[in-house]
Amino acid sequence: MSRENLTKNKFLNKTQTKEKEKQQQKLQCPSCKADIAEGDKFCADCGASIEGNHCPNCNALTYPGADICEACGEWLLPGKCRFCYSSIKPDDAFCPECGNPAMGIICPKCGTKNFFDFCKKCNTPLSESAQNAIRAAQQNPVLQDFLRLQFEAEKIKAEIEKNSPLPEPIKTPEQLKAEQEKAEKRAILLQIQALKEQNSTKKEVPTPAAKPKPLFSEEDKKRLDAAINRKKELEQKQQELINKLSSAQNQTFETPQQARCFYNANKPASNLMWECNYVHYVHPGPHDCARPDLGGKWIIDYGK
Repeated sequence: MSRENLTKNKFLNKTQTKEKEKQQQKLQCPSCKADIAEGDKFCADCGASIEGNHCPNCNALTYPGADICEACGEWLLPGKCRFCYSSIKPDDAFCPECGNPAMGIICPKCGTKNFFDFCKKCNTPLSESAQNAIRAAQQNPVLQDFLRLQFEAEKIKAEIEKNSPLPEPIKTPEQLKAEQEKAEKRAILLQIQALKEQNSTKKEVPTPAAKPKPLFSEEDKKRLDAAINRKKELEQKQQELINKLSSAQNQTFETPQQARCFYNANKPASNLMWECNYVHYVHPGPHDCARPDLGGKWIIDYGK
């Protein structure tokens, strides 16, 4: 073999090796999202089976029956409308069945491009199906109770911030007590220092330093404690209502998009995450889940 061919073969082998390594790095377990190597049949971290199809865009493993890739959001059903799954031609600007644009809908509120009935970023309804789903959700008594309690919780939170004798952020009674003790210790140290200075020059007895004024009165403390306890009760009630709402949402859906529309229409608050039933993975919303048609539930995200 000539030197030129040998160099060429080495270059090709090196390129293929890099491409293979790059491809392997993209593979993730569909259950726990851990990195896996090509050819593995089970995930080394969670033991889940990882045999299946791969996304044509990012090469990540995809779930059976999924319409999108959870890793990159790629549509996995070419030739089908992303909203109603009807057949659509490549040159069709709009779906002949549902009338939605083939290139997606731009949210008028936040400007995000969507292929969902609700905006994946701000949950704004974008289609006629979304409006119909909202009207149906407005008849849900559990959802209405949750919204009422949510409004009451926000009102109490505003009252706590307004009536608190302390600057933002609101501090607990334990934190207030610690600050008061710290202020008292500092006053004593200043008094001792003043005594030392006066004794070194004069023999006069110094005037005792005034006791620092409490950072909050007993009445303020009681009012703050009551408001904080009430807010905790409301949060617990909200979680109970979400559980009831989740049980009421156990329905069957023909398509994942139908499920996404339903769950987003019945989203009772903004500080929520969505846990799917398929692999019990917590998503920002059902729009990020590949199989929302198998059900799920909203859970409170206390980090928001």
